[in-house]
Amino acid sequence: MLKAAKKYNTRVQERKTDSHLKGNMIIWHHTYGAKNNYNMNKLASKCLINNYKIKTVGEMKDYIEKCRQGTIQQCKKYNCQKLAEKLLKNLEIN
Repeated sequence: MLKAAKKYNTRVQERKTDSHLKGNMIIWHHTYGAKNNYNMNKLASKCLINNYKIKTVGEMKDYIEKCRQGTIQQCKKYNCQKLAEKLLKNLEIN
């Protein structure tokens, strides 16, 4: 079903998905992600993967929340928080 959806450039949507399942989805290979790989290949995304060890949507949300609260020092070199917010916005999961 996913191959057919990709072939015809459509999306497969579940009727209802609980927040726990959404939080456990891998953000870097997400089915609802934009086809544009521009954001995924930026240095900020590599920093999020390698330095902050972010893999899932839930971890990305936690990272953004901790940056806003000040419990994690924000990455000033690549502006990782801004890219993280942009990636979540592209997924329409906020």
